[in-house]
Amino acid sequence: ELQISILDFSHQDERDSIEETFYRGGSIYSVSSNVDDAFLSSLLKIIRPDIVHIHGHKSQMSRVCRTMNIPCVVTAHHGGIVCPAGALLNSKDKICYVQINYRDCLKCCLHNLRFGNFLYPVLRLIPQSTYISLGELLKKLPFIYYITPIGTAALSIKCKKKEWKTICANCSKMIAPSHAIQQAMEQNGMPSEKLIVIPHGVPQPNIPPSFPAIKNQRIKLLNELKRILSISGFLYIFEHNPFNFVTRYVVAQCPYDKDAELISMPELKKLSLTHNFILCDSSYTVFFPNFLKYFRKFEKYLSRLPIGAQYYVKLSK
Repeated sequence: ELQISILDFSHQDERDSIEETFYRGGSIYSVSSNVDDAFLSSLLKIIRPDIVHIHGHKSQMSRVCRTMNIPCVVTAHHGGIVCPAGALLNSKDKICYVQINYRDCLKCCLHNLRFGNFLYPVLRLIPQSTYISLGELLKKLPFIYYITPIGTAALSIKCKKKEWKTICANCSKMIAPSHAIQQAMEQNGMPSEKLIVIPHGVPQPNIPPSFPAIKNQRIKLLNELKRILSISGFLYIFEHNPFNFVTRYVVAQCPYDKDAELISMPELKKLSLTHNFILCDSSYTVFFPNFLKYFRKFEKYLSRLPIGAQYYVKLSK
């Protein structure tokens, strides 16, 4: 019989406290996110798992499991597991294919920060050790908007590289969500025999459906979203409004939307209700462009008019 225990790092109490609850026959152990290795080891001795599936605190958990000779599988949900910038995109917003290194990663990390691109030509001249020391100092101080993220960029690269090496050395298997992330992992030292690719997204049918493909894709997507939606959760769907002529023009000019077929709010509501979703709310949005942003405070009074550039539908099950 399969028995599952869940370790949750969201507890707000003292570091050495444990709160145990039960859900569907399994135990949930809530602990602080600041627990040390010794505490986790003692907890795993109580749970006595045959295998550990790691989703968070990957570096620490894989290290503890290796110390205790417990097999562990790490699931990467995005490229941030190996990318210091978090998205596995370079400074030109294209998939990154280089190893983690200070010169390339600094530019990407700053690219995602306010004023980062502007300051990069100066910051790249600072010696790496000095920049890291500055980051360590800022970490001890209260958070300062704009300054702390930029000042700790070099430190974040160092920490990410260290975390990734720990994961590579200690995990038994690594699940990558795409082949691009798999390639990045291999380039940064993950042995190929440890890697398993389980792509994100909805599997496509091998046999083409007999009814229109667009409609089928929407049905498949709604069914999958309903499957993974929590009982107490909400699904928000944001879409372009086909009743807005400016929106239709922009979509027609965008190469990424070449084969897109817009769906109106009434159509989406009908499709959602047909598949047993509960309609909680809906509204049209984005009525005024940036040069008319002063009038955006009046948008809440226009939410029922089908002239906004976009709309959203809030659903539950």
